[in-house]
Amino acid sequence: GGDILSQNASVSATSAKIASANATAAAINTQTSLTGVTAVANPATIAGSVTGVNQSIPNGFATLYVNGVGVQVDLETSQTPSQRIQAVINALNPVVGETGVSASINPQGQGVQLTTTDGRNLSVWYDSAQYTASDFGLGGNPQLNAPGVTGIPQATASSGSYASTVYGTVSLQSNKPIDVQPGINGYTSASNFTALGFSAGTSGGLAKDAQTLLAPPLVGQLQFQIGPDANQTVSIDLPDFGSNGSITGDITWDVNQTAPAAGTVMPTSTTGVPSAQPQRSYISSQSAAEAMITRLGKAIDNISATVSVMGAVMNRLSYVTNNLQSMSVNLTASQSAIQDTNYAQASTNLSRTQIMQQAATAVLAQANTSQQTVLKLLQG
Repeated sequence: GGDILSQNASVSATSAKIASANATAAAINTQTSLTGVTAVANPATIAGSVTGVNQSIPNGFATLYVNGVGVQVDLETSQTPSQRIQAVINALNPVVGETGVSASINPQGQGVQLTTTDGRNLSVWYDSAQYTASDFGLGGNPQLNAPGVTGIPQATASSGSYASTVYGTVSLQSNKPIDVQPGINGYTSASNFTALGFSAGTSGGLAKDAQTLLAPPLVGQLQFQIGPDANQTVSIDLPDFGSNGSITGDITWDVNQTAPAAGTVMPTSTTGVPSAQPQRSYISSQSAAEAMITRLGKAIDNISATVSVMGAVMNRLSYVTNNLQSMSVNLTASQSAIQDTNYAQASTNLSRTQIMQQAATAVLAQANTSQQTVLKLLQG
């Protein structure tokens, strides 16, 4: 078993195909008929936040190993950091079919963001004897390397056994509350239970449970019964808009921290991205301000996406409401047609019956008169 999409990353000892997001989601989906839960594999991501141009490195192509595939990146000392980022992107995206990894500009920092096109594992390494991670736009802040990027002296395509691996997460979906508990190997290195985005507990449920389920990263859920039969429901998830939530947490993570005293000089941040040491998000430079604007834009996009999802559900509920109202009107009309008397038809039937009775009486009277006349003639 395992994830065949992660086979290129199998040269890394830390890349367990059987524990990838794809393999885990596929395993969960085999039991959907019993659990009512479906799983979706989310992409693995490496986000570089620092890009440097080392003047001592000679111009030419450098090899960046992505999921076991050596990619040639054109490094020129005349490049600006932005041009270096673009050079890496231009080198990686044409070979996405081999690596399963797409490259883009990291919206939260001055670096390259690598994302798997599916839930496969992601391993990246380079020759640390000649280059640094920032030479490829994959430097970290304050770490030298972005998480998931490994420097290996004299690196080759087969030396990835020393490389670290980033795993995609798994999202669970269900119309009912989901109770997640680790198995017997839940917290071993082979299971990657938490690395896949799982945490023991219950997620989802009815509106009355929302207060206890809104702790990050869980969500609440509203469920509406829209029909007379079981499972005729419409559900809407309530994402966490809290300070550490998935919607606005990128810009509100420090809202509960104590503000520094007046006159305190804060460390200069070139990107505005929180460092390993907690510090408030200060706009201390032009680049930090630009990064903050980018993060605000992302938060607004998250809010817009949430609003659109809620709007879609509300539209569906409005449609259901209108449909139910139409059904109610039709049923009322049918009931009236069945129960109410059609007086015009009833009057016509009554008149016809009375005329027929009167005619019968007249005929009978005439017959009696004829019989009496015959008898008188015989007697005469």
